[in-house]
Amino acid sequence: MGRSQRHRRDFEGRDSDDVQASWMKAPILSAIAPTTAANGATLAIGALTITASTTTFQSGDKIRYRGADYAITLVSPTQIKNAVTIPVGTAGAQTFQVKRANGILSNTQPFTVT
Repeated sequence: MGRSQRHRRDFEGRDSDDVQASWMKAPILSAIAPTTAANGATLAIGALTITASTTTFQSGDKIRYRGADYAITLVSPTQIKNAVTIPVGTAGAQTFQVKRANGILSNTQPFTVT
């Protein structure tokens, strides 16, 4: 039996079912850089790099830090940078996450404010 007409392939040749499935999954973060910043500092545009190990980033993804969401720039399917400045706040242990447009959150990556 053939595929229905609603079944499509994306521009990279992946089945539409696979594309939708990857969009619904949370990215699995493997690294951030830098991992520390000074108390009261601001991460300039493009200063933060987040890398995913298995899933790809999407254009609607946001960086989540201290409960706020920040716009991203896609560098590659597995790497993003911050598209806006991010105030790092006060000293202590913090975490970064990525939030999908549908609200799904990634794992966290530790970040220390000194």
